[in-house]
Amino acid sequence: MVLPQFTSRGMSAEASFLKAFEAASPGTHANVFDVGANNGRWTSQWETAMREAPKRGQSLSVFFFEPQPVFKESLMQLATRMNATFLPLAVGRRAGMVEMIGKVGSVSTHAEEIREEDTTSHKKTLVPMVDFAAFLRDKLSGGGRYNFLKLDVEGMEYTLLPWLLAHSHVTLCRLHSMLIEWHLNYVALPHRLDAYALELSFLSQLRLGCPDDLAPVGVWMEKYPTNNFDQPIPGLLENSLIHAKWEGWSRRKRQDTGKREVANLAAQASATTNMAANAACSTRRVACHTSSTGFHEDNCMFDRITCDPRLAYSTYLRALNHPVNTTGTGECAAGLPMPPWKLNALNQ
Repeated sequence: MVLPQFTSRGMSAEASFLKAFEAASPGTHANVFDVGANNGRWTSQWETAMREAPKRGQSLSVFFFEPQPVFKESLMQLATRMNATFLPLAVGRRAGMVEMIGKVGSVSTHAEEIREEDTTSHKKTLVPMVDFAAFLRDKLSGGGRYNFLKLDVEGMEYTLLPWLLAHSHVTLCRLHSMLIEWHLNYVALPHRLDAYALELSFLSQLRLGCPDDLAPVGVWMEKYPTNNFDQPIPGLLENSLIHAKWEGWSRRKRQDTGKREVANLAAQASATTNMAANAACSTRRVACHTSSTGFHEDNCMFDRITCDPRLAYSTYLRALNHPVNTTGTGECAAGLPMPPWKLNALNQ
């Protein structure tokens, strides 16, 4: 089957990157990093762009990572055909060997906790791992800005991204575009609140960690429903109540106010057709800006929370000491002593 190729037409992450690259001067070099290539489908869609670049006096290199042995032979053939670079490696915070875990009969491999009674349904593979911050630093040391990173590592993004943020001045800040696929369902329950905090604050951390003249132009977030929605996040409601505007109110007043806000959200949702909502929010690019728009009046509420530094404050330096919980939305999430009434927040 011939796959459609990425072009500069449209509004996708790939199209926006190619549009900027094609408008650059002759002699410009671009890099595409596909981390979590799986069967190589996404990687192969850059083949035409690689072939067309020399016609403009430009060049485009593609590097793709996939540690699963089941794909090694076919990906080596793809790399030869495209004149790209295939690295059968896992990526992480250090160089060495890592044990990857996957379900028997599946072509999806990731790190996860295994219950003792369920070990027979999993297979373990020992694979080499590269320090991805060091890899990016070396590949991007030339100073070019046309670099695209696609990250699809099935839960490892919550460990890898803090490491890259800690070295952002030589890694993420040198990218033109990023495409991140989040997998909250692969995170163990006790760590999901920290992981979700990283999701919400990632753009703020990136903005704080990069100089104004050196930061990605576009960051796209992909949150597939099966990977993220309807996933319990222990502690999310309690932390929301602690930092909500009605903290300290009586239980009755909180309930009444909450009901009114839920009603407002429901009314807004019913007044907005699916078509209008898709037109407003379907693009994966997050438009980072602040606004005085009411919390319940915004169809793109998640994007606004993600981009608003007032709602998602952080510092990327904390990533050095906190691999997952690199950020917080207040004193409790920042690792400071929590109020003694936190566990009873719902019963006050």
